[in-house]
Amino acid sequence: MPKDDLNPRQKAAAEKIDGPLLIIAWAWTWKTKTLTSRIANILKSWTESRQICALTFTNKAGNEMKERVEKLLFDWMSEEELQNVNIELPFIWTFHSFCLRILRTTIEEIWFKSNFAIYDTSDQLAAMKLVFQKMELDSKKYNPKIFLNRIWNYKNVNMDPDWVLQNFWNSEKLTGEIYKEYQKILKENNALDFDDILFFTVKIFQEFPQIREKFSNRYKYILVDEYQDTNHIQYLFIKMLAEKHKNICVVWDSDQSIYSFRWADIWNILSFEKDFSGAEIVRLEQNYRSTMKILKAADQVISNNTWRYQKNMFSELWEWEKIKVIKVRWEKEEANEIAEIIRTKMWENFETKLSDFAILYRTNAQSRAIEEALVKNWITYKIIWWIKFYARKEIKDILAYLKFIYSPQDSVSLLRIINVPARKIGWTTIAKMQNYAWQRTLSIWELVNHVDTIEGLSAAAKKNISAFSEIISELRKEQKTTVLSDFIDSVIEKSWYLAMLKKDDDLESKNRIDNLKELKSVAQKFDNLWEEWLWKFLEEVALVADVDSIENWENAVLLMTLHSSKWLEFKNVFIAWVEEWIFPSSRSEEDGDIEEERRLAYVWITRAKENLYLLHTWSRLLYWQFQNNPPSRFLGEISEDLADVENKDFYKNNFSGGNNFRKKKEEWDW
Repeated sequence: MPKDDLNPRQKAAAEKIDGPLLIIAWAWTWKTKTLTSRIANILKSWTESRQICALTFTNKAGNEMKERVEKLLFDWMSEEELQNVNIELPFIWTFHSFCLRILRTTIEEIWFKSNFAIYDTSDQLAAMKLVFQKMELDSKKYNPKIFLNRIWNYKNVNMDPDWVLQNFWNSEKLTGEIYKEYQKILKENNALDFDDILFFTVKIFQEFPQIREKFSNRYKYILVDEYQDTNHIQYLFIKMLAEKHKNICVVWDSDQSIYSFRWADIWNILSFEKDFSGAEIVRLEQNYRSTMKILKAADQVISNNTWRYQKNMFSELWEWEKIKVIKVRWEKEEANEIAEIIRTKMWENFETKLSDFAILYRTNAQSRAIEEALVKNWITYKIIWWIKFYARKEIKDILAYLKFIYSPQDSVSLLRIINVPARKIGWTTIAKMQNYAWQRTLSIWELVNHVDTIEGLSAAAKKNISAFSEIISELRKEQKTTVLSDFIDSVIEKSWYLAMLKKDDDLESKNRIDNLKELKSVAQKFDNLWEEWLWKFLEEVALVADVDSIENWENAVLLMTLHSSKWLEFKNVFIAWVEEWIFPSSRSEEDGDIEEERRLAYVWITRAKENLYLLHTWSRLLYWQFQNNPPSRFLGEISEDLADVENKDFYKNNFSGGNNFRKKKEEWDW
């Protein structure tokens, strides 16, 4: 192996090329560097990149890994050797992007067309509303979102509608019927929801052994990062993909498994050791990011969990301050304390940047007071939450045009845009078209093209629908002769969308126009692809995650939820709302999820590189009610030598540590 700066354990994992390998890597132990070094070693052994499949959970992580691999090969190899290594093809994927590649060439086996659309959350809800209309269900009595969530659960454990109907009764029987109708609607629209991407890939692998064997033969080396976050459907997919060569490497940390609400299954690791017997195990325990005080605190908290691999994490970094536990009276004081500490640290060291600070909390609703304090103190911040660029109305509208142009069966996208901008095509007209289409098993687009045949529509409505049909037909022709960024311009212009925004001529409309310009900028990198640019662009948009949009914000403090922070690190980290019934949550003890809550605590402690601040209040206003919650039990699990805690005896006397905590809220005497 070429000279590098890997430690002996990292080097052992990087040099192990053949056979199953389990890398147990705790927080910031250079697992990504180890994994990329291993990929580079595989490529250096003259393996083509087309034989490698490395799977991650975010596009951001995948892109960073590929850049590291390319740099390692450039550093290690001569120009002559580099010419023999092909790394042009993508070989590092997210689970969904890799499965999409498989589905584009295989989905016709289950009677979909290869130009299928991908539905996001709002599209799925629109499809579910169509289900409710067809089944004549009252949305006031039955919540469509609840049924979407149940369907999501079933797909992630590989249960199809027929299985649900055969094995469940009572209320779940209705879920099964809705599930079946929902899948039928998707099929009619030639569309997949996000969970179908993995669900259908596994279905095809199970029902068509020749396809499974083809891909298992092709990919000689499988690597999986963040294996503790995989759910059952992902486990099945990995197992089938690696069944031929069994050269599989997974990176796993039981203490960072915090996604059980997404059906992440910590027991997948037990199945791995059983499915790939004789797997070599390498432990990475040296942390290269956080100080030893922070690591010890994280270890003291997580050691109260029962099911986990024991570890001996250590760091050689110079010690900074103790962890600060700050008790204040109410949330405004908590927020002001955070703002004051940031201002003080910026004043003490002019090299300190705002991006060196992160403020974490349990849910997005908890950021209000903190934002107000930052604004009052003239501190620039960036909040990372669910309202993403691609979720903005104007972006979704133009994307709906693009999706419908690409996939004419996509009635959900059609219904979104047929009267946007307003074309005097009202909901009464649309409802008549829907019923007419359902009665004759036609798509709505087929009716749009033959609107004169629909009985009961006024002459004005038919004229307006025909005008819309002409716009789409013209854009479809243009799609074949122009590049993507110019085509987006045409869609915005010829759909009258730009005219609608310019007509309002206010600040909001100008911001929306700027957002559309940004969409065009994103699209420009696809301009050199003439045949596949539209579906590749739509796929990238569909698969983008919150964390993918986080860049190096040099002039902003980052605010985000604890779950969103998992892949990130900061010099200074503030954790707000560290209180019982919030963190851990009030439901965690009832549901038996205290161990996952403690793993979440381990994650947020190890986000800090140098300084960690844990804050709790005597009283706070939440959802229009005052709460007086005791401090989190996790604070009582950190020893005195690691943390400066006000009234430390209070914690020691009132917290037994771990699962034995049973005090009721009304028993606390403040």
